[in-house]
Amino acid sequence: MTVTLSAVGLALVTSLVAPFAIKPFLLRLNVVDVPSERSSHSMPTIRGAGLATISGFIAGCIVLLFWEDTSDIGLIMIVLCASTAAAGVGWVEDYKGITIRRRVAWQLLIGLAATGAVAAVSGTHLWVLPIGAIFCVGFINVANFMDGIDGISGFHGVVFGGMYAIIGSLSGEVWMSAAGLVLGAVYLAFLPWNLGTGSIFLGDTGSYLLGGAVSVLAIGALCAGVSPYMIVGPVAVYLADSSFTLLSRILRGQRWYESHRAHVYHQLEDLGMSHVRVAAIVTGASCLTGVLGIFAANAEFWGALSCITIAVTIVGGYLASPQIIRGLSGRRVNGAIGGSREHG
Repeated sequence: MTVTLSAVGLALVTSLVAPFAIKPFLLRLNVVDVPSERSSHSMPTIRGAGLATISGFIAGCIVLLFWEDTSDIGLIMIVLCASTAAAGVGWVEDYKGITIRRRVAWQLLIGLAATGAVAAVSGTHLWVLPIGAIFCVGFINVANFMDGIDGISGFHGVVFGGMYAIIGSLSGEVWMSAAGLVLGAVYLAFLPWNLGTGSIFLGDTGSYLLGGAVSVLAIGALCAGVSPYMIVGPVAVYLADSSFTLLSRILRGQRWYESHRAHVYHQLEDLGMSHVRVAAIVTGASCLTGVLGIFAANAEFWGALSCITIAVTIVGGYLASPQIIRGLSGRRVNGAIGGSREHG
């Protein structure tokens, strides 16, 4: 416990202080996001501040390597290496750009290596290799797609890290709890920088770190025999938003691989909600599905079915929320007009 607390403390402080040095560095390199049609900001903003979160994550994980349990050390090393590699690919994208093919190729390589290493350490059969590799590529990109407004990745970094820390504790996977707490700490530390001034973005560096770390934690949980309900619960809303948006764009004949503002959270912002409010809605839904996943895994059949049904309803409600809000707004407007005529 002492080692974990030291790791979390160091990760938090490092990530909180690092932007003081990183901001001037990024400005010198001109790593600045210029607003475009898909942007949620109107002013040029520094991106690539995920360098601060990866600095804290590395510092925290290095402290965790002082554990005596060699199997835990091996798994933490895998999380550290895979997450750092994913963040490295994101940094290349932030700094000078990288083609989609190369980006996906690197993500796939990271996923294969991480899954293979986790399987080897945990003694799992290699049937998990394609599942883990595909999930790693998919979720790194999902985390990147969902990083479009202030606060959303910071909040979800805390939620994902915290949820997997709880899952690790409930499952007896101490390494997962410790790594999850460190992950949550570095994204918590970024929130004051992102929400307080709005002057820096995580960029692909930070979103790829989040996607890579969560992917390996999920793969580790799968190899440890953790219930799929627990694994999927925290990330269900992220997966649903990205999948629903991708499918909708494909069905409409749009170029699905191009930048856009079609995600559900984008639509909520376009309805006039603030970044913090939208991020809070998405985060709240993720917390609920995460908790329901834990309950479902520990309940009997009917209890589990009830939890799954509620979780699906929450996800469906989130996906439909822009249409629901538009409908309610239309009714209010029509009602006001109707009242006007009535009294005219």
